[in-house]
Amino acid sequence: MMPGHPAFVFRKSAGLGVGNAGFEEFIAVNQVGKRFFNEVRLPKRPGGNRYTGDGAAPGLDHKPLDWSNYPAERIKQSYTDDHGLGAAVAINEGSRATHYYSGPLRAIFDENAVAWAGREIRHPFVSEENDYYFKSDTIEDLVRQIYAGHPYSRVPLSHLPATVATWNGYVAAGADPEFEREKDAPMYAIA
Repeated sequence: MMPGHPAFVFRKSAGLGVGNAGFEEFIAVNQVGKRFFNEVRLPKRPGGNRYTGDGAAPGLDHKPLDWSNYPAERIKQSYTDDHGLGAAVAINEGSRATHYYSGPLRAIFDENAVAWAGREIRHPFVSEENDYYFKSDTIEDLVRQIYAGHPYSRVPLSHLPATVATWNGYVAAGADPEFEREKDAPMYAIA
């Protein structure tokens, strides 16, 4: 939504488009500051489209968005492939029944990632006044800013400093044992 779009006056920014490969430049964290998925696989889920009928059992009259004749093996796979179930549960971390909070999710990156990807971190793409974009010299200060400045940050990103330290350790080791990121994309430390 660029300037001129009716909703731009409410959002005050267009947002950063990341495309299929753009997820390489950041780590995605849930509302408490933990990684929850292989960031590079977020836009590129493998296999057929499970929701529109691609891969339905042959010979059956499949209706889009209807799982009744979908192969049982594919349904089971949807709960186990690419850490999907764990990611779905992790999104609610830090909240309690019956009032689950499902985010917001955050993209964490540094100035080196901006330079590497050639991002334009400026208006109209980001705005420091709309409570969606925050910058700081330290991760600890970033945690404070986000919790104080975003209306939907209901829990602090208390795990973010440890998550960034762990991620930087994976980058130094050249392996991401949590989500196998090294097989899909370059890994960059967050300074």
